[in-house]
Amino acid sequence: MNEKIATLFRTIAGLNSAEECELLFEDLCTNKEVEQMAERAYAARMLMEGKTYSQIIAQADISSATLSRVSRSIRLPLHLMRFKRIYFWAKEAGSRGTAFARKRSSR
Repeated sequence: MNEKIATLFRTIAGLNSAEECELLFEDLCTNKEVEQMAERAYAARMLMEGKTYSQIIAQADISSATLSRVSRSIRLPLHLMRFKRIYFWAKEAGSRGTAFARKRSSR
């Protein structure tokens, strides 16, 4: 792994709250980039809940190619699954949303 990427991951892992994460992503990413990451996490959650591609594409702003990539990650053994933590985070966050999502939607 590239050292710059490793540094980014360590920075994210060292954050103490959703608010700190929001501020970091606000500084590093465009609104669209954050929305795209959120849609991928949402799609991963829906796949793991047994939703079909058609249902996910109807509910999420995601292309079939991106959904296919997310799906390949979901089908990995659980201990290798890249979206495992995202799924459990998204499931926990549920419909209550995050401060980041509320702030973005009010703009």
